[in-house]
Amino acid sequence: EKIPVIMMTGFGYDPNHVLVRAKVDGLKDVIFKPFDVEKLVALIDRKIQKK
Repeated sequence: EKIPVIMMTGFGYDPNHVLVRAKVDGLKDVIFKPFDVEKLVALIDRKIQKK
């Protein structure tokens, strides 16, 4: 069974960060600070619905 994972950084967007590179390699969801709570809730809702 696949478990949805949402990664959240402890800092703002950095194009050289490993999570940005991982997204290119197939990581589906990353939230960078500052983030919009409504967007985070919508992302979580989408992940729950896919399950």
